[in-house]
Amino acid sequence: MKNYNIVFNSQELDKFNTLENQKNKDSVMSIYSYLLKLNNTTNAKYEKAGLSHLKEATKLSISMRDFIEKYKRCHPKMSIRTLKKRIDLLIELGLIAVEKFKNSFTYSFFRYMVNESVNKNVNTSEVVEPIENTVLPCDDEKHKYLNSERVSIDLDSNTCSPRTPDNFEYENYVQDQEKVTSWEYISPVIEKLFITMKVKSSWIKGHVIDKLFNNYSNITKKHAVAYVIKAITNARIQSKSNYKKYVINNKTTNEGRTTYSRFNDFPQRNYTSEDLKNIERALLGW
Repeated sequence: MKNYNIVFNSQELDKFNTLENQKNKDSVMSIYSYLLKLNNTTNAKYEKAGLSHLKEATKLSISMRDFIEKYKRCHPKMSIRTLKKRIDLLIELGLIAVEKFKNSFTYSFFRYMVNESVNKNVNTSEVVEPIENTVLPCDDEKHKYLNSERVSIDLDSNTCSPRTPDNFEYENYVQDQEKVTSWEYISPVIEKLFITMKVKSSWIKGHVIDKLFNNYSNITKKHAVAYVIKAITNARIQSKSNYKKYVINNKTTNEGRTTYSRFNDFPQRNYTSEDLKNIERALLGW
């Protein structure tokens, strides 16, 4: 298994050790390490571009095909079917959660969500009184039918308005669903990602700009960066495919083709009668 400077915690190691098949265990650990490595690399790119607020540090969005393309650079080739089985094992072990959006998968890592210090202190206190004997304090003077924590009452106008629950940030939700309304919003994002992802090809830049210019109104501001990254990745794949199709294959065909001289490749010269007589005299030595 390739080392990516990823250190597994004790809980992760315990879960990996439940796998009896050593080959599957090594493969699952390798994929999990590579997912964490990609997430760390992506977070670093966002931070360098000053866009870290646009990505959740605990989540990684990538399609399975893109993952395999990156993974096989320094690992043995793997089919999508095998990758799906390994991902399912990681889900069963409780190490990741997966959400699908179109052709992309978002992987959430539980290692970032678990506070080990809290887990160690859970249920450590002894219960000194049976649960059925406990009593919850309440204010008997309050009306039982009035939930003053949820409803704000205006006595002058005799109206009431519900309060938004503290754990539901409605304004942020609305902002997340807001669409991009102008090219001026998405253009700086594209330029920053061209620099961050080291895009130098004029063809790739033009392809990305053309696609996004025609579709930017369908992009939400929350997913704008992810959409641009996906467009750049697809353009790079298309560029490699075109190069292989039109340059390498054509070059191989031309190099492998052997040509032979034919009689018709050497047409006869046009001689006048006088030229023929001079040639005849020269041959006869006259």
